[in-house]
Amino acid sequence: MAGISLGGLFALDYATTFADELDGICLLAPYLGNRLLIGEIARAPGLAAWQPGELAQTDEERRIWCYLKNRRTDSRLYLGFGAADRFAAAHALLAATLPSDCTDTIPGGHDWATWLKLWENFLESRFA
Repeated sequence: MAGISLGGLFALDYATTFADELDGICLLAPYLGNRLLIGEIARAPGLAAWQPGELAQTDEERRIWCYLKNRRTDSRLYLGFGAADRFAAAHALLAATLPSDCTDTIPGGHDWATWLKLWENFLESRFA
C-alpha cells in the first residue's frame, strides 16, 4: 500500500487494523499528526520512550503512532520525504525508527515535484 501526504495517514490507519493483509507500506511525505502530538513524541524523547496513555476511539493519529511504535520489526515500511517539507520533524521521528535503506530524504518540500522524485527513487530501489 502506498500513500502521499494525507493518503499516507489513510494507509497507516488501514494498517492499524489490517497489517497482516499488507506486504509493505510506502509513505511519501505522510501527514503523521498534529503538532501537539508530534511535540509530545519528540519530548519523550522519541518514539521508543513515548507513552501514549489511554486511547480514545476516535484518536486516529495517536492510534497510528501506537501502531508505529509497536509494529513488528519484520513489517516493511518505506518513508520518503523532502528535507524542507513542513512535516519533516514528524518524518524524522519515524525515520529514526527505520533502517537507513527504508528511508529517503531529498531536497524539496511538500509538493508534487518532490513526491514524484521520491516515487521514482522508491521504484528504482525496490524493483530495478
